[in-house]
Amino acid sequence: VGPCGYSLLKTVITKKGHSVLTAYKTYCYQPLKSALENKLKLPHFEKLSSLWRDRNIPENYLGDIYDGSIWKQFQTVGGQPFLSTDNNYAFMLNFDYFQPYKHRSTSVGVLYLACLNLPREIRFKFENIILVGVIPSLGYNKRQEPPSLNPYLKPLIDDLNVFWKPGLHLKTYKHPDGVM
Repeated sequence: VGPCGYSLLKTVITKKGHSVLTAYKTYCYQPLKSALENKLKLPHFEKLSSLWRDRNIPENYLGDIYDGSIWKQFQTVGGQPFLSTDNNYAFMLNFDYFQPYKHRSTSVGVLYLACLNLPREIRFKFENIILVGVIPSLGYNKRQEPPSLNPYLKPLIDDLNVFWKPGLHLKTYKHPDGVM
């Protein structure tokens, strides 16, 4: 039973008569709007994600993503302010497999986002990561990964397109009634 109070696994009997636990949902996806809104409701998140604007870095120094050309290019997009204004965020998409069981070679994949606006030293801390999806192994007792991640990325891309145009109204700690 997961933290939400619902059973996440069901028992399936294999052809050989063995009981195996398997997920009810083959792909657990967390919608980006609710996940980001939960982070933005934390008292510190908005403030910490703006600290990069006040950095004092020597010229020609590359100490973080903020110092690179891509970050600088996204200060404005299409002639409009983007990262240069509050309430706009940049994310790094990460994907990795891990082995949840000690004596089985079954692997589980995870898609997660790190908010690049946060300072480097806290960006990848557990409490600041947004878990997007969990991709189960396609086989029992063997490592069998999907041939393509595209079906698993599609819901995230759909969510990101909604965020991009025209933007989204989200509730935050500083703006409990919401802000674009």
